[in-house]
Amino acid sequence: MDAEHVSECKMKSGYRCGEEVTIQLDTITEHYYKVFADGVEVPQDNEKTNMEFTYFIFIMPDHDVELMIEDHDVDIPFAP
Repeated sequence: MDAEHVSECKMKSGYRCGEEVTIQLDTITEHYYKVFADGVEVPQDNEKTNMEFTYFIFIMPDHDVELMIEDHDVDIPFAP
């Protein structure tokens, strides 16, 4: 995992092949994440995500995975 997000990301330290990997990040207003496992974008789990935490889930392959998390800020326009 990229060094910037190690302390923010709540997940186990290791997973077995075929196991579900759940990535839990703090939900932040006017902000969203993009998560990539080996360069492939991991979809957000919208059923589990709430006002407190944002979740991403994928199945662990049979090799170590490079995990990258991108932060994206959102500009919300003022009301007319």
